[in-house]
Amino acid sequence: GAEVIPGALAYNPSYLKRLSYRVGGYYDSGYVLAPAVSGAGDRLPTVGITAGIGFPALLPGTSLDLGFEVGQRGKAQTSPVPLVQDRFFKVSLTANFGERWFERPRLN
Repeated sequence: GAEVIPGALAYNPSYLKRLSYRVGGYYDSGYVLAPAVSGAGDRLPTVGITAGIGFPALLPGTSLDLGFEVGQRGKAQTSPVPLVQDRFFKVSLTANFGERWFERPRLN
């Protein structure tokens, strides 16, 4: 995957330039074995594409993320055993509360 923040290097970027744009993809061979005539079984793969936008909040390191996912699971196979192939769509809204781990505390 990849993430782009247009104003990441700017000193004081506008709100729109602080938005995070994300895109990615994945492939999973799956741990579920579909039945087969030979008894060994076939794996049911999952393939997906993801995208999202992160909206920064007032607290530093905190964001509200809107994500989209489209994918396909299974195989459309008719012989020797019919399998199911399905497509899925997912929309998510997530609140992230981050910490600043590697900053030294300032002494007053």
